[in-house]
Amino acid sequence: MVRAADATCALLADGLPTVLAGPPGEAFGSALQREYLALLAVLITGRTDHHVVRLPDPDGTCGWAILKDQAPKDPDALRQLHTDITRRASDHAALERVWRTG
Repeated sequence: MVRAADATCALLADGLPTVLAGPPGEAFGSALQREYLALLAVLITGRTDHHVVRLPDPDGTCGWAILKDQAPKDPDALRQLHTDITRRASDHAALERVWRTG
């Protein structure tokens, strides 16, 4: 996990896009993904007062988000957060495809 976090931070420091994901399979399961994201938040910000929130997908898979403010406890607020993150990721991917094809 430390090597993965170090590689991710190096990519981010160089201004390169990166996906915060690990190899498929049980070895990089949901609990380890949560710890990986929490570690990255501390490495990037130097702070430890983040809130890790679970963002379940409709298909049953789980994602995570790091929030610097109070974590919302309202399920509707978490669903909206998930929708916003998904939309931004989709927009970023579309812009990256346009940039690469020139």
